[in-house]
Amino acid sequence: MQNCQNCGHHFTFKDKSKMIWRITFNNEVHCPDCGKTYYMSSKRIALSYGLLLFIEFIFMLIANLYEIGFMGFIIVLIFLLGIIIFIMPLTMKFVEEPDGLLDRQFREMQKRTKK
Repeated sequence: MQNCQNCGHHFTFKDKSKMIWRITFNNEVHCPDCGKTYYMSSKRIALSYGLLLFIEFIFMLIANLYEIGFMGFIIVLIFLLGIIIFIMPLTMKFVEEPDGLLDRQFREMQKRTKK
């Protein structure tokens, strides 16, 4: 979802970057126009960090195979960091309900206990 389902506000790359790179563990996102709460998709977060780990693993493997040296290592690391900072907001998705497996199980438990 790239647009707010309530008011149609389009979440831009800048909006998504601010929401992803903030220093908090809360994955709630509020629409700047209407204030509706959305959540960053837990599945997409896991996919993004998996991609990040894969890229880092490949980088370490290449660095060891070609013996690029410390300065080359730092230069390539800075380059990869720039790519990651650019790609992460593009891979994120906002959903109306938390979509993690445990979140769904907790909601079902709460419904059962209320009855």
